Amino acid sequence: MFLNKYDVIKRIKHESGNNSFDLVECLVKSETNYNVYIFTMIINDQDELMEHWKEISGDIAVHFQGELVSDIEIWNIYILFLVQGSVDNDIRYLIEQNKYSSRKLVIENVERPIGTEDIENIINEKLFNVNVESVGNANPPESIFSTLESKYGNLIKVIKDGDHEKPSVLFTKYLELLKNEL
Repeated sequence: MFLNKYDVIKRIKHESGNNSFDLVECLVKSETNYNVYIFTMIINDQDELMEHWKEISGDIAVHFQGELVSDIEIWNIYILFLVQGSVDNDIRYLIEQNKYSSRKLVIENVERPIGTEDIENIINEKLFNVNVESVGNANPPESIFSTLESKYGNLIKVIKDGDHEKPSVLFTKYLELLKNEL
C-alpha cells in the first residue's frame, strides 16, 4: 500500500515555484527501516514529457532529495512519467538512462481516466513485482564431466588412465587411440 504525501509536493512546489508540480503526486511505500519515494506525473504526450521531465527531476533532487538523511532513501527515489500517447524510443532511452537524482521510467499509452488504483498497479508491476520463470526442461542439468565424457570419451579415458603422466605422453596415447578407431 502507498501513502500519498501531499505535503512533499506542496513543499517542492513552494520552494521551486514550479507550477508543474500541480500534475505530480508523491507516493510513499514504507519498508521496515526506510521509505521508497515514487513521484508520478500524468502527461498528455511526448512533447509535454520533453518540456517537463528535466525540471521535475531537478526540483525533486534539489528541494526534496537533498534533505533526506538515510542513504537508502536517497537512492530509492523513482519518477514515473505516465504518458497518454506514444513515446519515441530515443526519448524514452534519454530519460530512463539519465541517472541524475532518481530512477526514471516512461510508461506510454496510459489510458484516461487513470485512478489511484491504476497508478498503484503500474508501480507494483514496474518496480516491486518480480516474476522468475524457470527456463528449460524439468530434468536436472547434466554435469560438466558427463557432458565432456559423452563428447570426448577417449580423451577423458586417456586422462584418467594416465593420472601422473606428462602432457606429451597423454597426447601421444590420445593420438594412438584415435588412430586405432580409424
